[in-house]
Parts: sequence; C-alpha cells; structure tokens
Amino acid sequence: MIKIPGTTKARRRRGLTLLEVSAALGILVLVIGGLAQLVAQTGESVRARGAAERLREITKASQQYIDAYAPQLLQHPTIMADQPLVIPIGRTNGASLPPNGPTATLPSVQGAGMLYRDFIDNNPYGHSHALVVRKIDPVLPNQKARIEGMIVSQGGAAIPDRSIGTVATLAGAQGGFIMQVPVAGFTTNDIVGTRGGWRAQASNWTAGSVSPQPGHVMSVVGVNDSTLNSPYLARIDVGDPEQNTMRVALAMGGNAITNAPALCAGGATAAGCVGTTGTVELGPNIHVNGEVAAGGNITAVGTGNFGNGVYAPIYYDRTNNTYYMQPAGLTNLNTLRTQSFSLDTRVSGTYNKSAVFGGNGTNNQYRLGDLLPRYVLQEGYAASSGAPNVYKPLCGAGGEAKIILHPRADSWAFQANLNITVTDDGVSTSPATTIVRRQYMASDLGTYWRVNLTGTDHAEAWEAMAMTYCYYP
Repeated sequence: MIKIPGTTKARRRRGLTLLEVSAALGILVLVIGGLAQLVAQTGESVRARGAAERLREITKASQQYIDAYAPQLLQHPTIMADQPLVIPIGRTNGASLPPNGPTATLPSVQGAGMLYRDFIDNNPYGHSHALVVRKIDPVLPNQKARIEGMIVSQGGAAIPDRSIGTVATLAGAQGGFIMQVPVAGFTTNDIVGTRGGWRAQASNWTAGSVSPQPGHVMSVVGVNDSTLNSPYLARIDVGDPEQNTMRVALAMGGNAITNAPALCAGGATAAGCVGTTGTVELGPNIHVNGEVAAGGNITAVGTGNFGNGVYAPIYYDRTNNTYYMQPAGLTNLNTLRTQSFSLDTRVSGTYNKSAVFGGNGTNNQYRLGDLLPRYVLQEGYAASSGAPNVYKPLCGAGGEAKIILHPRADSWAFQANLNITVTDDGVSTSPATTIVRRQYMASDLGTYWRVNLTGTDHAEAWEAMAMTYCYYP
C-alpha cells in the first residue's frame, strides 16, 4: 500500500476553508440584507419626517388663517348652511400662481399671506393639501358659534401603514391619519389622532372633491371663543353686537372716514365737519362752529336761528331785514306773509305768480305781476322796403310779443294842382292844397312781422325803427 504523505490533512484543510467561506458569505448576505433594510427604513423615515414637517407648517398657517378670517367664514353661505367649505392651501408647482379662495373676501391660505410667496404645496409622498372648515354650533347659552378646520392631504402615493402613524406623531398632537388596513375597531372612515388623542369621521370633513382617504394624513385646526372675543373691533357682522361696538373714543389720526352711508351720533355736541352722501342723523342739538354746506335741501320743523348770514340761492337776512333771491335761480313762493314788504326784484327766466298778502291784518291780495314790469324791452331792428321782416321775441310763459314802429326815412312824389279862376277882369290863381297820407303797418305772419308803408306812393326806399318787447298781462 502506497501512502501519500499529507493528503488527508490537506483535505481537512480544504474542508475547513470551504466552511469558512460559506460562513463568511452567509454573514455577508445577512449584513447586506440588514444594511438594505436599514437603508430602506432610513429612507422611509426621512420621507415620513419630511411629510410631518410639511403638515406642521401648513397646520400653523391654517390656524393663522382661521384666526384672521373667522368672522368672514361664519358669514359665508355654505358655512351658514352647516356645510363644510374648502379653502385652497397654495400652489402645487413653481410655474403657477397661488390659487383663489372661494370668494373675494376669502382668499387661499397662501393668497392671504400666511405662507411665503415661493411656497409649493407638495410633500415627499406627492401629496397636496386642502383646508376644510365648518361651523361648530355652541353648546352652552353664553357660547358662540366657532370655526374648526381639518387639513386633508390628497393625491400622490399612499403612506404605508407602518409609517403613517410616525408621520402623524411627528406632526404633533393635532396630527391624524387613516390606515389602509385599519386595526380592529376602526374603519377607513375613521380618522385617528396621534396616539389616539382624538377621532373624527371622514364623511364629516368631505367637501366636493376633497375627502380624507386611507394612506393619507390629516391635522385639526380651530378657533376658540377667545379669538372672537378679542379686544379688537370686528370688521364685519359676526352675529354678536358686542364685537361690533366701539367702547372708546375714535381717533382717526388725520385720516378720513369714507363710504359711510350714514353717521348717527347720539351726543349733544359735535365739532368739525361730517360729510356723507347719505343720511346724517344727530341728537337733539347740532353745534357747528364753522360752515355748513348742503348740496340738497335742509328741512327744519322748528325755527332756524342764525347769528350771521346764511348763504343760499334764497335766504333772509334777519340783521338787514332783507329777503334775498338769487337772480339766476328759480324761486317758488306759495304764500309769503310779512308785516312789511319792500321789494326790489329782478326776474331772470320763468316765474310762477300766486299772491302776496297785504299786512296790517288785511287779506288783500296783490299779484306779483303788479309788482313787476309788464313791458319788457327785447330787440331793436331797422326795417326797410328791402328788408321788411322783423322777428318776434321769445317771451316767457304768459308773455305776448309786441312791436312799436317809428319812421326813420321817408319820401313821396306828387303833382300839385293850382286853382285858376278866369273872370272879366282877368285870370287869377290861388294856392292848392295837397294831402299826403302815410302809415306804417306791421302784419303778423306767425313767427315774424312784415312792416309795410301804405298811403301815398313813395318816391325812394323807406326805413322805419322797430322795437320789440314782451307784454305780461
């Protein structure tokens, strides 16, 4: 038998080497697998943390939005009808602008300035967010309705159940979620708060296309009574008169109050100027140290006493005992009763006359026409045989157009006849009498007169002065 030295020992060594390599490879596989799992867990943890941070950021901005716009939200028709209302959060890509809100007075959260200008609504899972708000009715008699909201993530990829609780926990006590495979006692309609701190029904926070879905996170926001009962004056009607009541003097600091349909004051003294296009209602007395300018009528039930003059188109100056009328204005007098009436009146335009009652206890009536000139001169014309037409003046109501003619240039031609007497003593003559008859006439032809010269024939062109006037009977 031939023995080969070292063969068995070498084989044993080879076997040990194979075992060592196999063990090393197994350990390496385990290390690589664990490392891959660790990397995956680390990546998921980073995504979860990023989603939580974005949810916290949006929750804070939404809280500020509700605090600022709670009165407007309570007045929105959808909220008043006890229905949820969707408020957009912000833009979802860098090329778009912040979205509009439901109304002009309710912008989006980013549009209201609660989020920075370059904000993009997107988390590591590709989710965008929406704020759903609704009214919470008071429970106790002294409480008021308030606004609560829910941040709802939507779209993108579903967050794994093993990570969704972490996202909600990192978001804080307000965070919540819906699992894809709920645990016992829960359904996909249940929103579960962080560590079971709160619970809500997804159907109560569904509005239009926005609805809490499994694999997504939520966050609750709200406003309490302290927000509505703040020491600041509410800008709109919030259903509580106290919130719209000013308890201190209003100092505008040199600024104007504009677009006020009515300023109603209850004090006894008001200094300065109150200007409005609507109605100004004041208490029993009005004390004005400056001027009062009225574009319309001033109606007084009692007597108006003024220390100095009152400037108006028509006014009476008690100091000078004079009644003034603006010549270019329109004066309507129904009844004027005075103890003495000294009138120097100039009338320009149209007047409607009624009656002036005499003083000294009598009721004698005098027409205003008796106090005004009846013949009002208008225009003068030079009428001639070549231009005989004279146009009538336009008189006021009740006036009659009249004309006066006066010769200016005239001529006539005639042949004188001599009286010749023949007697035995001879022939004698006596002066002859020539009769010349001339008459200017104005024929009424509607809108004008035509002047004619009648009588003895004229030798050359004639001229006449024509004066027109209006007669008021």
